[in-house]
Amino acid sequence: MLSDQGLVTNLIKVAPDYYELTFRPPGILKAVPGQFLHLAVTGSHDPLLRRPLSIFDLLEGGKKCRLLFKKSGRGTALLSKFQAGEPLDYIGPLGNGFTIYPGSPWELLVAGGIGVAPLHYLARVLTESGIKIVFLLGAANRKQLLARSSLSSLGVEPLLATDDGSAGYKGTVGELLADYLEKNPAPDRLYCCGPPSMIEQVINIAARWKIPVQASHEERMACGIGACMGCAFHHPEEDTNPTDYHYYRRLCREGPVISYRHRR
Repeated sequence: MLSDQGLVTNLIKVAPDYYELTFRPPGILKAVPGQFLHLAVTGSHDPLLRRPLSIFDLLEGGKKCRLLFKKSGRGTALLSKFQAGEPLDYIGPLGNGFTIYPGSPWELLVAGGIGVAPLHYLARVLTESGIKIVFLLGAANRKQLLARSSLSSLGVEPLLATDDGSAGYKGTVGELLADYLEKNPAPDRLYCCGPPSMIEQVINIAARWKIPVQASHEERMACGIGACMGCAFHHPEEDTNPTDYHYYRRLCREGPVISYRHRR
C-alpha cells in the first residue's frame, strides 16, 4: 500500500455528470485490474472521508493513471473541479483485484454504467496478453455508454445495450448477456461490474450456465484499509450457513472483487 501525491495532468467531461481524470504518480504505479485508489478531494479535512475510485487505466508502464467517475455527491463534485497542475493525494492501490488466467483463449466482460472503469483496465491487460475479449456494455441511454472510443483503441468493440433502446440491444446488459449465451458458447468465467441490481442479475444468469463470476462491487468506504468495517458485505461460500457472520467480507480488503462459483 502506498500513500502518495500525484500531479493532475488532465480532467475532461466525457458525458453529462461523468469525468475522466488523468494524473502522474511520483513513481511507477503498479496495480492489478480491479484495485482502487482512495482519493482526498480537498487539501483540508472537509469533507473528512476519501473517495474510492477504480483504476480505469494505467499507461506508460504505470507512469500515468486514468480515473473515470460520476459526479454524484459533494466529494465527486469537488473532484470534478480539479485542474491540471494540482496535486492529487491518494492511498493505494488498495483491495483485491481480478484473477487473470494467462493462456485463456477468450474472456467475457460485462459492464453497466460506471462499472466500465475497472473492466477497461482489465481489457487492456488481457488484450496485451493476446487474449480475445467479448465485452458487453450497458447503460440507461446512449449518452451514458462510457469509454467506447477508449475500448476501440484497444481493439475491443463492445456489444451495446441501452434501457431505452437508443443504441444497440434494447434492454439491460443482463438481458443482453442472456441473449448472448443463448447464441454462443459459454465462457470458462465471466467478469462484471456495475450497480448492485445489475450484478445480481448477471450472477443469476451466469448460474444457469454454471459460469463462475468475478464481480467488482461498488460501495461507500470510510477508511479503505479494512479497519472500520463500514463496507462489510455478506458473501457466504457454498455449503455454508448463509446467516453465519464469519462470511462477511470487507469490500476494501477482501473485495471489491468477489468470486461466485457455480459447479458444472
